[in-house]
Amino acid sequence: MSQNKKVPRKMFLYLNVLFKIFFRIKPCAYFIAATSNNNLGDNAQLMCIEKWIKENYPPLKIIRIPISVMGCDVALVRGWLRNALISWILINCIRITQRKGDVFFGNSGYHFVDHSSCWLAFCRIATSCRKTPLVIFPVTINFFNKWVGMRASKELNSCDNVTILCRDKVSYTNAKELFNRCRILLFPDIVTSMIGTCQLPKVQEKKGFFFCLRNDGEEFYSQSDLFSLSERLKSIDEVTFGDTQPLYNQVCSDENREKLIGEFIEFLSKFKVIVTDRYHGTIFSVISSTPVVVVSSIDHKLSSGVKWYPETFSKRVVFAENLSDAYELALTFYNQGILTSPESYFKNNYYDKLKNLIEEN
Repeated sequence: MSQNKKVPRKMFLYLNVLFKIFFRIKPCAYFIAATSNNNLGDNAQLMCIEKWIKENYPPLKIIRIPISVMGCDVALVRGWLRNALISWILINCIRITQRKGDVFFGNSGYHFVDHSSCWLAFCRIATSCRKTPLVIFPVTINFFNKWVGMRASKELNSCDNVTILCRDKVSYTNAKELFNRCRILLFPDIVTSMIGTCQLPKVQEKKGFFFCLRNDGEEFYSQSDLFSLSERLKSIDEVTFGDTQPLYNQVCSDENREKLIGEFIEFLSKFKVIVTDRYHGTIFSVISSTPVVVVSSIDHKLSSGVKWYPETFSKRVVFAENLSDAYELALTFYNQGILTSPESYFKNNYYDKLKNLIEEN
């Protein structure tokens, strides 16, 4: 989409959000920093969070506030004054229309890191509406610049009712140090709640390897190293490359989000083994009952994320310490039989219990 088309669309979304805020009748669940990109992992988080809110807070009307209209871009040089004004108007509209029973829910993901705009959005919402509960769904917390971490710490610690779910033990330790006045819980990514709950067509025969790889600043291994690994595996069976993007480059929208995610999971179910450095590529693979070998990204996100899976998942997901290890593990998975559907371990043990944990205090 060209830049001149993006601006009117963003303005339409912004005005639409303001309209919903001013003309609401009952208490609301504000979904802060909602995904507005085309990545299926991020869209699965959005879908699962909204489903969880509807199931656990049915009286609340959900008002989704996309991160793209919140005016919270970090390290912005051009247009910073315009964005500051946009953010000020939006957040003050939320503040002056607050009702008893409102709840803020922060989006899940790789958000408490220096370059993300989401941590700033959470801070601005929390400090403007200090009495309203804010629940931030599972996030990675890994600030490299201590001054950025200190700013987030100061603002969230000044609020009365903030709950932060951390999706790995490193993030949990970081959160305990930074956000000592907030409620900190260790919780798996919400997309894991889909594991064991999806109906997949029976696959009579699985074929080949699928490399689900990122191509951004978070990759740890070079493309040439991963290509060398694929060449070794190609002598055993065919190798296909892809990413957690909609098949056929379709735009992921409210109308087709669930369908596209389902199609991608069904696509993964046709392979014998998946190799990925994608956090949600790992989860989608487990959902699809396809064994997955996980290789590193630049930080602890993948290595820590794999530790969530109990011993009963040992034939489904494993972390490779290096690419030689990845080759051996891929061969082991390739030679094992077809897996049955996984148990709904994460939904039963975590997300069915989350509301009670939130409301304990």
